[in-house]
Amino acid sequence: MKLKNNTIIKRVLAFVSVSILIIKRVLTFVAVCMLVFGGVGFCSKMGSVSSCHKYYKQYPLNDKNGIAVDSEGNIYIGEGETESIQVYDSLGNFQYGFSFPTGGGGWFAFGIKEDKINIVTARTDSYFIFDKGELIYSEKEIGYNRCGELETEYHMTAENTFSTGSKTYDISSLNIVSVEDKSNGKVEKIHLDVPVWPFSAWVFWRIAAIGMIMFFVLNPEFCPSRVNKHKKGMM
Repeated sequence: MKLKNNTIIKRVLAFVSVSILIIKRVLTFVAVCMLVFGGVGFCSKMGSVSSCHKYYKQYPLNDKNGIAVDSEGNIYIGEGETESIQVYDSLGNFQYGFSFPTGGGGWFAFGIKEDKINIVTARTDSYFIFDKGELIYSEKEIGYNRCGELETEYHMTAENTFSTGSKTYDISSLNIVSVEDKSNGKVEKIHLDVPVWPFSAWVFWRIAAIGMIMFFVLNPEFCPSRVNKHKKGMM
């Protein structure tokens, strides 16, 4: 009877051991997939726009960089990660977008005058004017003083609040534009139907970081500090 019980215990322990090994390998595979997926995604965000162009495929607003509204109620929202401005109608429907070089996600500010978008960039030290998404003027190496003059003249900003007349527009992290009318105190909410994919560089980085942590927790023998100690012990 005792021998039979020992046999059962051994089988149970063997089953548990195999199960743990399988789970470890599955989780290791998941960790490697997360590391590769996050790493490739993060690297894909490191590129830079080389020229100005208009586009009709909407991108996520991962890095909001300013807001403006024209005379027809169209909403212009800056997006730092894609180095662009995306345009929505007064109901929140995407119309088009236009991009311009900022030096790889560099800072830019923009303002609107006579329904034309005026933009200054920091890294590329440039000045652009767009009319309905089409580039109509550009100037390079404008210098710090000229940049400041343009910002003042066209009321440029990188803030996510814009005021015109009695209305103030504010965009939240949830891609909702709040329109407050100070004349009557009413607040209107405009929901932007913004896609989630592709993820932001920050999200890709976190996925890769979590994958790396999981891999080394599951496989401590590959941890750099342990590998170095092992090499020293062999010398």
